[in-house]
Amino acid sequence: MKLIELFKINVEVMLEADNPGLTQTTINEYQAAIDALEKQEAKKPIKIYPFHYSNLFNYICPNCGEMLEVPGCYPKCCEDCGQKIDWVDAREEIRGGAKWNV
Repeated sequence: MKLIELFKINVEVMLEADNPGLTQTTINEYQAAIDALEKQEAKKPIKIYPFHYSNLFNYICPNCGEMLEVPGCYPKCCEDCGQKIDWVDAREEIRGGAKWNV
């Protein structure tokens, strides 16, 4: 079982137990840990249509929607939110010169 799954189960158990010592701060801390762990799992970037003046592919972060700077560079994570990015499929498209089907 992954650590993130254990954190989620722990939060559910604490909420179901109606623990009087459970504070919103504790819940927020667990949620922050869960969010951080989720960002460590690589997600594929989302391809968006190129700008009218460019044939370059443009990609946005699957977590926060911010533009990922790509030309010749594949950042390991989003500069804005820290989401780890999986570029495997995108690299193949870019190297292979895949065209947009419009």
